[in-house]
Amino acid sequence: MNSLHSSTGSSTRAASDTFQKRLSEGSVYSLNGFDVGRSNPKFRLSDTPVSIRFSEGTFFEEKNTDEWFRFRSHKQFLTLANTNKELPDIFGELNTIRSTITDGLDGSQRVMVTLRLEGGVHVCVSLFYGHTVTFQARFDQHTTEPKVMIFTSVNPKVVGGKLFLNATSGTHFYFDCDTSIDKEHYERLVGNGANANQVKSDSCSEN
Repeated sequence: MNSLHSSTGSSTRAASDTFQKRLSEGSVYSLNGFDVGRSNPKFRLSDTPVSIRFSEGTFFEEKNTDEWFRFRSHKQFLTLANTNKELPDIFGELNTIRSTITDGLDGSQRVMVTLRLEGGVHVCVSLFYGHTVTFQARFDQHTTEPKVMIFTSVNPKVVGGKLFLNATSGTHFYFDCDTSIDKEHYERLVGNGANANQVKSDSCSEN
């Protein structure tokens, strides 16, 4: 199973038009009834050595992305750091945000988000370039400050003995009620009081 943007599919022109209308970039699908061959070195659409070829018998089903998060513990992040073997996902309580956009600083834009993980451990997720503007725009849409976040496909690095998680081109982020995982943890944080319910309603309606 691959996300559409990380796999290569080819077919006849008519079939290609049909499949293209049913697929969306960034979604995750399970596939059946397809062929696998080596990628054409002259017309490579991606860096993968093989390509997936659709046919009339190809069947695919969009999967709930909540099922496919690859969360790792702080200890596992340390093991993966500086190896470039895996780009895992992280989930935690939003602690602090530092942004060159809101601070009005010149130079390359950067956003640093500190998350509190289970067990009280804090880690910093760094966003660069296009991610910074998208993050700031999404964040500013909330009437109340988000409480929990998910970041996908982060690259763990250890610098000066400290763990840092850098966003990659494949990173996506989700706030509060964007996913069932966010929502479940969010509701535990805000509790069941009248004021908390109002905050929950406002936040969920914004996403």
